[in-house]
Amino acid sequence: GRFGEDGAGWARGAAKGVALACGTGGVFGAACAQTTVPAGVRPNWSGWRQTVAVEPGKDYFYGAFIRCTDLSASATVHAHLLTARGALGTGGMLSAGRGVSGTAPWTPVFGTFRAPADTAKASLQLTLNGTGTVAYDGVLLMAYAAARTGDPEFAPVAPAGAALGVMAVDPVVKVFRETPVEDRTGAAFEVALARNETEPLQLAVRSARGGAVELAVEGVPLKVEIGRVDDVPVDWPTAYYSCTTPEWELRFPRNGGQSDGWSGWWPDPIVPTACGTLVPNRTQAFWVNVSADAQTKAGTYRGRLVWKLDGAVVRTDPLAVKVWNFALPARPSFPAVYDLRLGSRYWKALGATADERREKLWAFMAAKKACPDSLGDVTFRKAADGTVTADFADYDRLAARYFDHYKFPFSYAPRAFYCFGWAMPPKPFLGEAPYEGTWPYEGADWTQLRPAYRHAYQQALKLYWDHMKEKGWADRITLYISDEPHFSRTNVVQQMIACCRMIHEVDSAIRIYSSTWRHCPEWNGALDAWGAGHYGCFPVEEMAARRAAGQQIWWTTDGQMCLDTPYCAVERLLPHYAHKYGARLFEFWGATWLTYDPWKFGWHAYIRQSDTPGKTYWVRYPAGDGYLIYPPKEGLPPEPVSTLRMEASRDGVEDFCYLELLAARAKDDPQAAALLAEYRALVSIPNAGGRYSSRILPVPERLGALRRRAGDLLSGTDRSHMGAIRER
Repeated sequence: GRFGEDGAGWARGAAKGVALACGTGGVFGAACAQTTVPAGVRPNWSGWRQTVAVEPGKDYFYGAFIRCTDLSASATVHAHLLTARGALGTGGMLSAGRGVSGTAPWTPVFGTFRAPADTAKASLQLTLNGTGTVAYDGVLLMAYAAARTGDPEFAPVAPAGAALGVMAVDPVVKVFRETPVEDRTGAAFEVALARNETEPLQLAVRSARGGAVELAVEGVPLKVEIGRVDDVPVDWPTAYYSCTTPEWELRFPRNGGQSDGWSGWWPDPIVPTACGTLVPNRTQAFWVNVSADAQTKAGTYRGRLVWKLDGAVVRTDPLAVKVWNFALPARPSFPAVYDLRLGSRYWKALGATADERREKLWAFMAAKKACPDSLGDVTFRKAADGTVTADFADYDRLAARYFDHYKFPFSYAPRAFYCFGWAMPPKPFLGEAPYEGTWPYEGADWTQLRPAYRHAYQQALKLYWDHMKEKGWADRITLYISDEPHFSRTNVVQQMIACCRMIHEVDSAIRIYSSTWRHCPEWNGALDAWGAGHYGCFPVEEMAARRAAGQQIWWTTDGQMCLDTPYCAVERLLPHYAHKYGARLFEFWGATWLTYDPWKFGWHAYIRQSDTPGKTYWVRYPAGDGYLIYPPKEGLPPEPVSTLRMEASRDGVEDFCYLELLAARAKDDPQAAALLAEYRALVSIPNAGGRYSSRILPVPERLGALRRRAGDLLSGTDRSHMGAIRER
């Protein structure tokens, strides 16, 4: 892996204009492999390659140290697993991780894989499909023996001899069983918040002898909720794991994952109880939510944290709650949109009927300042003469509850109007096929939808849209036309334009959205809202161009909110990215999608999936992907259960309100302008993505420190308005 002056052993392949050379300043010597792709040059996977013999059935560790400057894409180490004849085998193409982007110092990027039975060689690819300069050194491929560890040796609680050690932990940071507790005996625990805000206090607790523990908050005349953070097991670091094995064959992850997590116990659900059982010298986290409403008076409220162990009070800690003299909007201006899917049997624990389950989840999401993706569906019918009718009675009943009671700001149009996903053709509408012939319509003119299909679709859409305008709800509706369309295919590009034209012929004011992740120039003017990836796959300059053209940028976030990454960074930071780069909201494809009981398994089952006609495969989604809410388990009330990730999402929405208040004040206040600039420096595009929380928020405490400064500034420098200190 060490590069000599001639790069011996490595084949080079470069597109026109790309420079491959031995650079200087390596990690392990003077030389390194360096690739430079100037701006404007098409990189086309240029770089260095070497093929190495491997043995089937063995586990391999591979990767490199990578350095980059002004890199527009992510650089990592790829491995192609080949048969003896050099063909791509069942192991396919792997990556050691998301890698590095932008400008970064030497960074270790490593992963693992198990060589399948038909693998004879591994081709290591130090290749790049972006512009900028990247260097590699210390490239490694080696066999290793997989091992499992037992429980780590836990350090005793500090101070020595204390019945219970307690410390506050930034709510963005996850508390693990082995997290050391640095006791703060005698010091006050502090919470600060605005009116119309909920702010958490996360407490890490540790006992040398263990026992039944109970926490109470006394003396604070505000709404207080206490929960215990529980762990769930994760068997393998997160990634999208796919394969095409037979039905009967055991499916399991075959590489090292694509996150900064690990296999083990991960904190996630927050059980609504103030009680728990402490294992000796094992850390347990408790979660305390403090809420202030619009009428709460500004000031500092002082109370106590009271801890019991086996029924006896073992310690009391002072608690100070500061309420700032300003309020956040009662209705957040930034929608955090989550899909609700209630098909799993586990959600039946919420209630006997779909209405009851839906109502509980809506109430829960409103409290967490999140928004469901859709309020419901409408039944459309087509008569023999082709006339389309609709029954809006149930829809209107739900819409009144959704928009007027819960005041949710957003809903997708009924799913009947969703056209297609991935590389699939448009789905039939009321029995009418989109093209001549039979599915998958081989040889169709993808630019022209069948007149009967267009007529049925447009009749139904006009009925719905006119009804929404009459009710005054139309401005909150978006038509989700396509999920992750494969615009590398000509037919997908053409059918998207045809479907958008069909919709806009009904009314050009209907907002059309697609989670494209990237930019497709042919769809400029067709789509009204683009679902962009926040980590850099959609160029920042193009985001600005789309907004200047009157279109919206949203964040689409599938696979980003995994539970096995050390910080709740992306959940908290997505509104920060939105404020800096002009995104209107973020949408996540699932808050309740379950394939296993999440209390027992922190990973997903393999499911069969198809994204192209005639092609099926197995895929396992990242751990925690698709759900940020747990169903109640036995012994709990029949209510949704929150998670660390959902709480961070709410805090991020509230952060957005702080940013808006600072931005309004920054026009006349240099101090506010400077603080806003510090906030904006927290996030950048490109970045490592949500599954690498330790990279996108390397110093999580900075976020809390900025929030404290913002709260003090927005509350005003004159402390006289804060009122007397309130002792209870």
